[in-house]
Amino acid sequence: MKQSRTKLLYLVLALCIVVLGAVIFYLASNKITDDHPVLPDVSTNTTTDKNNLLDECPNLEDYKPLAPYTGPVAEVDFDTFPDARQFSGVINEGVKKGSNFAGSYSVVEWGCGTACQNEAVVNLETGKIVALGLLSTLGVSNSPESPYLVLNPRTNVERAGEMFQHVETQVYKMENDRLTYVCKASARQDEGEVCAQVVVQARSIGTGEVKTFANPCKVPDTNWEVLPAGSTEPQ
Repeated sequence: MKQSRTKLLYLVLALCIVVLGAVIFYLASNKITDDHPVLPDVSTNTTTDKNNLLDECPNLEDYKPLAPYTGPVAEVDFDTFPDARQFSGVINEGVKKGSNFAGSYSVVEWGCGTACQNEAVVNLETGKIVALGLLSTLGVSNSPESPYLVLNPRTNVERAGEMFQHVETQVYKMENDRLTYVCKASARQDEGEVCAQVVVQARSIGTGEVKTFANPCKVPDTNWEVLPAGSTEPQ
């Protein structure tokens, strides 16, 4: 009888441990989900949807589809962007996949934290790194047939949930081996936004491009830094 009671006690104890473990796992899973919301698939999208080429961009142009580059892939020239050496592994592997942007270019993407992706753009024919440090929250949209690179595509923003509805969509264009900024837009505009009507210059962190903006609100929130007033940075 004593032996039976001991077995029963062990059985009850084992069941309690299992139940307690299940409760802890459930609570931990919920907390992880709350702290790190599940995002849609934001890996590089190799079809540049026209909906992502924003209506708010007045200077977007129709383009003749480009022919994807199919020749040999040049060794990546890290001297063009020395800071890229710390990401040499992922960049070298990325370019091996071939063209995925603007004919002869490769957009290489890797994670930089929760809701953060880092992008580099490499010319596959020459190995030159055209851009580095383009940061996105909801991935990019690009195609080997299109000269436009879209950060945080509108389609991704629309399906990402309430907390991401203020993420900016930014459009860049590849032309003559230069990636230049075209425009930005927010899926949800802030009501009553007030902005000082003063012309400012800003520099793209990813490409080094310097551009003049009609006012500070026109400068993208990410990937750009406003230059000091009176700066003589070249255009």
